[in-house]
Amino acid sequence: MPEWRPDNRVILARTDSAWANVRAEALRGPAADFLRAAAGPVALVVPDRTAALRAVALLVTAEDDALVIGRERLSPAVATLLAENGFAIGDLATGEYRPATTAACRIPGRVWLLTSGSTGTPKLIPHRWETLITARGLQEAEARRWLVPYQVGTYAWYQLITLGLFQANQTLVIPASDEPESLFAEAVAARVDSLSATPTFWRVACFRVPECVLRKVPFKHIALGGEVADQSILDRLAGLFPQAQISHVYASTEAGTCIVVKDGRAGFPRGFLERNAPGLPALRIEEGRLWVRSPYSTRAAVGEPDAWLDSGDLVEVREDRVYFVGRANTALINVGGNKAFPADIETVLLAHPAVRWCRVRAVRSPLVGHLPEADLVLASGMAPDDAELTRYCAAQLPEYAVPRFWNRLAEIPVQQSLKSSL
Repeated sequence: MPEWRPDNRVILARTDSAWANVRAEALRGPAADFLRAAAGPVALVVPDRTAALRAVALLVTAEDDALVIGRERLSPAVATLLAENGFAIGDLATGEYRPATTAACRIPGRVWLLTSGSTGTPKLIPHRWETLITARGLQEAEARRWLVPYQVGTYAWYQLITLGLFQANQTLVIPASDEPESLFAEAVAARVDSLSATPTFWRVACFRVPECVLRKVPFKHIALGGEVADQSILDRLAGLFPQAQISHVYASTEAGTCIVVKDGRAGFPRGFLERNAPGLPALRIEEGRLWVRSPYSTRAAVGEPDAWLDSGDLVEVREDRVYFVGRANTALINVGGNKAFPADIETVLLAHPAVRWCRVRAVRSPLVGHLPEADLVLASGMAPDDAELTRYCAAQLPEYAVPRFWNRLAEIPVQQSLKSSL
């Protein structure tokens, strides 16, 4: 396992500490007892972000076999999933420990993640620290202070945690609040210069936080992940933070990090499909679906680094670019035999000056099977009517792809994963 950095800094609830101190706190808590008591893997249920960091500080030195999960995610379905896979469950807030009811092997150094379940039942995904560390090779001089807004235990959260644990001079700032206004105030106070978050996170921030407040954070590095980054949000961030390097990342819990794009354009270069360098992810398209082979994938974590994974994402090659058009099981709107992709319609709508967020989906139609319907959040003081929005879309989309129904929402719907909840 890579050497960890006990002297790297982490700012918890505005208190500056070293990882070594975070680990010392963990040794005095119940997590160490839970790990010693279990014969197989352990699910460490944490009440907050502070407890989560203590748990991973313990795991990285003990090389145990464990899952770190926020209490809000421990639903009855997830508890059943853990029991079926031989997990003991320890609650770090109450001290309650439930032994495993099914035998399972304990594999030192294994780190479990739980998928979001947004496309079905959540799944347990095994990783190792080696497959979770993807930002390798940062130079000693590249000192950065990262704000960590992601939900505890997610793949994106671990991407930032491993930066703080294993890369020199990387400081993590753990916010005390999820509210965008408070979060950006904390970022200013902690001298944050780097942030990884979803496009939905940024749409909410731009909708709710005054531009003058956003600009107070001197960002040097902004990474977008967790969702497809469209051109409108890339352009918006480039305008707000011209001094920042802005990238968007394609990754998943199972495939790991596969694509990093830094040219300011949506999609990724077609040349990435021809990439076949040792140690780098490889990509291919089969029947419109993206397949990936990555040294950071769950297959690599179990000793199968050459295995290809079907991402389940639909893509289209357009000239020199490859664009994501949706998920294979939800993307297509069949309008009387014509194929309309929500991602294409959303790209057009998000370029409208009044639209701050949108989501397009299919609704049933007795005549043509389905029709597009759009949910919108509009900028303050702007109120285009249905006819104006229809004309705007009709000028840029095929007739069958123009939304027939328009719903206006007061707020951008967002999950704890920072992704859109619609």
